[in-house]
Parts: sequence; structure tokens; C-alpha cells
Amino acid sequence: MTNVITPNGPMPSRSTLSVPKALRRAWLWWAILLAAPFLFLQWLIWRLATGDAGHSHADAEKWFVAAMAYLVVVLPVSFFWRGRLFKDYWLGRPVEPRRYIFATISVGLAMALGGIFSLIGCLVTGSFMPNLIPALLALLLFALHWPTGRAMVKPVGHVNDPQIYEEPR
Repeated sequence: MTNVITPNGPMPSRSTLSVPKALRRAWLWWAILLAAPFLFLQWLIWRLATGDAGHSHADAEKWFVAAMAYLVVVLPVSFFWRGRLFKDYWLGRPVEPRRYIFATISVGLAMALGGIFSLIGCLVTGSFMPNLIPALLALLLFALHWPTGRAMVKPVGHVNDPQIYEEPR
């Protein structure tokens, strides 16, 4: 039998994640998920300006309805999922960093995929309208939900106390 003695107590787990490191990762993911649809939009503008895309204006409304239906269904579900992951915050405790990153990526991925899906509709139909509207809506909403890390470090009290409660981001 082997006994292991560590000089300064138990060794820290490599899986622990500090709050600053988690916030840096959340910002990195936020930037990547924002840049991907934006770069796709830039490429799409170039592609449609040169006239290389297919032209099927009859399907434009179908793509628009599908993109809006995606946003109407998936965005509330992603915010609900983030709320479930931020349950500790609602109870007045800080959220652990891994849950914070997962929740941030979940919402960001839902919005980015909605924007990309809508931009694919622009590419397939060969026109910007009406499919650019859901894409811009999703990207604008995503750009406004930057990670602050507040839920990891600032427990502001119980959800039933409106004096000190703040919505986490």
C-alpha cells in the first residue's frame, strides 16, 4: 500500500477553472460566434454582388418563415436553458465557471446558428430580402448579450427581492 503525502494539503484538481479564465473563455467564444456569421455575411455580400448565387425568389418566403420559426422556438428555449444553468444565481449564490461558459455558449450558438441559417437562405434564394431580417435580428441580439461574468462573482440576492436583483449575463 502506498501513502502519498503532499506538502501543502490536497493537490488542486486540474479541472477547476478560475473566474477570470472562464470569463476570458466566454469572451473568446462570444467573439468566435459573432465573427463567424459576420464573415459569412461579408462573403455573401461579395457573392451576391458578383451575381454568382442561385436565383429562386419563390423560396425566399419559405426560408424566411423557417428562419423566423427557428428564432421563435429556439431562442426562448436557449434562454430558459441558461436560466436553468444559472439556478444558483437565482438563489443568491454565484454560478460555477464551467456552468457559466456552457450557458453562454448555449445561447450564443442558438443565435449564431439562427443567423447563419437565415444567411444561407439569402444565398440559396439569391436575394437579401426578406432573409436578411432574421439574420440581422439574431446577430444584433447576440451582440447585445456579451459576457460580463457577473453571475459568477456577484450574487445579488434572491429572485424575489427586486431591490437588489439583476439579470445575469
